[in-house]
Amino acid sequence: PLRNPLRADGVFPGQRVFTERVERILGMPFRFHDPVSFVANLVGLSHPVMDALAVDVGGGGAPEFLASSGSGSLATWPVEDLSFWINGHEIRTYIRYLKAYAQPFNVRSYQMAVLASAVYPNRNPTLADVAGTAGVVGWNVVARSKPAPLMGEIDSVKEVIVADQATLFQERTSLACAIAFVGTHDITQWVVDLNFVSSEYCGINGVHEGFRNQLQRVTNAPDFSASLQPALASCKDLYVVGHSLGAAQAELYAACIQRAPKMGEAGWEDYQFIAWTPSATPKLLPAMV
Repeated sequence: PLRNPLRADGVFPGQRVFTERVERILGMPFRFHDPVSFVANLVGLSHPVMDALAVDVGGGGAPEFLASSGSGSLATWPVEDLSFWINGHEIRTYIRYLKAYAQPFNVRSYQMAVLASAVYPNRNPTLADVAGTAGVVGWNVVARSKPAPLMGEIDSVKEVIVADQATLFQERTSLACAIAFVGTHDITQWVVDLNFVSSEYCGINGVHEGFRNQLQRVTNAPDFSASLQPALASCKDLYVVGHSLGAAQAELYAACIQRAPKMGEAGWEDYQFIAWTPSATPKLLPAMV
């Protein structure tokens, strides 16, 4: 699994969240999970080494916090789910059950789920819609970048695959920011999801090529460096969020930031597109809407 090079135990900061439903069948407890988290295991992929949160759906229990020991055992959770519980993957399911525990447990997890949902174009087709959803939890839209085809990408791929923007939000009170990547919302993006070819990104081997390419369509685009990257300097903290395909992009982006290869080192060719220098004095950026 992917490990954090800045910590001896390899654990990344942040939290991976997945849904969980427990039912008793013939007196035996059976666990059902977000099927996408499980399917990754079936094709030999694992999640980063980081803490996880299992969100109880319908059982009335509190989310179960799973602290990573650094061994990587959590990177393959959940390990069982052949029911393909589709509702368990819906972003609205995450929001509904995280909201119930936002105040007593972790308001950030709930806020990040809201921001991850806000950027879906089929849910919020206009920038004003995105801003309205984010505003409910106290965040502004402060920057947005347009994607661009990868260099050398053939015309058929350019025309078929829907590439999506990245959106930068800022919390009005703390000045923290969150960059959100868009999840799968168009049938053509299954071309991305099903491209399991092993590739390299930011000096990291064994990366899902489809996820990498979709991320690079965003971060390597001229608009990212012109519109979104300069705004990052004003952020006090940075969260990287996404759901589904957006979560996969967020994991790779965050891993590259943590690795931060220098010029001449393996991975610099990718890191140079996302690197920024934080300001000594964070500031509230103007809202786009």
